[in-house]
Amino acid sequence: MIPSSIFSPTVMYTEFLRPNHRLNDSEYLKNEMMTDFLNCFGVQDLTNGISEAIQDSFVQGLDLGNFTDSAPGYLDAAGVFFLKAGGWQTAKLHAKYASSNTFYYSFDFESDDTMFRWLFMGLTDLPYRTGVTHADEMLYIFSFPGQLEGQQIVVKDRMVKLWTNFAIYGNPTPEADSEWQALNIPEWLPVTTEDHKFMLIQDECTLETEFPNRWHIALQEDGNLPKEPEMPTWESYNSLEDEREAFLITMIVFIVAFVAAAGGIVFLKYKK
Repeated sequence: MIPSSIFSPTVMYTEFLRPNHRLNDSEYLKNEMMTDFLNCFGVQDLTNGISEAIQDSFVQGLDLGNFTDSAPGYLDAAGVFFLKAGGWQTAKLHAKYASSNTFYYSFDFESDDTMFRWLFMGLTDLPYRTGVTHADEMLYIFSFPGQLEGQQIVVKDRMVKLWTNFAIYGNPTPEADSEWQALNIPEWLPVTTEDHKFMLIQDECTLETEFPNRWHIALQEDGNLPKEPEMPTWESYNSLEDEREAFLITMIVFIVAFVAAAGGIVFLKYKK
């Protein structure tokens, strides 16, 4: 389960940007905010290379000097750093090495009832839409104060069925219990090394492929996608890492050979 992460950007907004009057400081927003943003996740970017890469991926084409305009990009980036990338990588590693199946879902059902109200009671007038908050699906699995209605009840029935089936059978949509079909839930296929399936839970449930395709969801929903929104997959990243290692090995061999050759030349010169 990896929903959008609104938590980290909101803490940064309420505890740092707003009290320090940074929201209208366009120079700070354009030149320094990304560094502070990365610091929230323990990322030290001394060369500014990571900041540039994140800006190209998440806020390219946006007005960085305007927090309201750039906020959706920061929300997307926070979700990836805080939860999504690590969760997705863990799921793929589990699928590769574990003996049991791996089922992955993204809870993207948005409603007026949200954990955001519990985490940030009394906070209003945010310059961005909060959307789905981390742990929102808990409202549909366990008993919380409040009254579910309409589509919320449908989502609650689906979540309870999926979770109980998984607890009993190790499969959210097993053949042994077909009640999930009456709830209009598609068969949930596990994540494998060859096929990266996940269940997208919104008003309806749909089986999707490649979770990173939704790593720009805030920008997509706001209709202001960066010019080059495609995120590199972990496969392409690993491929680049392999190329980097091969390059380093080649360079080491070259340097060793060069030093040996130079040493040989010097040795022969002095021997004469």
